[in-house]
Amino acid sequence: MTTQEKLIRKKQSLIEMAEYLQNVSQACKINGVSRQHFYDIK
Repeated sequence: MTTQEKLIRKKQSLIEMAEYLQNVSQACKINGVSRQHFYDIK
């Protein structure tokens, strides 16, 4: 698995966690990223 694939997977899992929790802020806090970064990814 390449570095790019790992990054894509991490970003995808963040989005999936936010959907599962139905809470973007909590998912960002768990993953240690800002909400702005989350929305940039999405």
